[in-house]
Amino acid sequence: MQNQLSDIEDKITESSTWEIFIDFLGNTVYANKDESIKITVGLILLVAVIYVLTTIVLTVTRKIVTRHLPKNDKAKFNTVFSFGRWLVYLVVLLIVFDSVGVNVTAIFAASAALLIGVGLALQTLVDHTQVNVNGWVRVKLYKGSVSVVSRDSKTDSLFDEEIATFEDDEGAYDQKDAEGFIKLNALRLRIAEKFRTSKK
Repeated sequence: MQNQLSDIEDKITESSTWEIFIDFLGNTVYANKDESIKITVGLILLVAVIYVLTTIVLTVTRKIVTRHLPKNDKAKFNTVFSFGRWLVYLVVLLIVFDSVGVNVTAIFAASAALLIGVGLALQTLVDHTQVNVNGWVRVKLYKGSVSVVSRDSKTDSLFDEEIATFEDDEGAYDQKDAEGFIKLNALRLRIAEKFRTSKK
């Protein structure tokens, strides 16, 4: 049995088709002057295969994780997952570049500096938009849900108990203002009823 396998192996290695295929994979597409970076057809095919395999693994992972999630949570997870997917592609690409001989240290340093800059910009944006927000909020966490128990802001609260009670608000709220809202909200119900009666 061992002899038969080695005979088959010899025939495959000696065949001209196999040699042509290996030579084709070794063809240089790009090489710099000192040949420290050498890109071959085989390497390009390897990158394509790694990309396809990474896509398949990420798709299967996403389907397994989101299989039992509610619809709202699936949408949130898919948003976060799409960011993670591109991050994985970037890491795989950098690993391939490193295996070719490209010095990726500068790329890592530049991307780190860029991400720090983006992070600082986002922090400044959030700080600027939330400059008037103060106070505290007490929340209750239970089985993955968050509910607000109480909240308070001593200086910038827009809540006024007199207006909220609708009694002694000194004309701040007129109950007739709600009529348009009620009619607008009921419009879809009136249209649905009209549609149902016309079908009969």
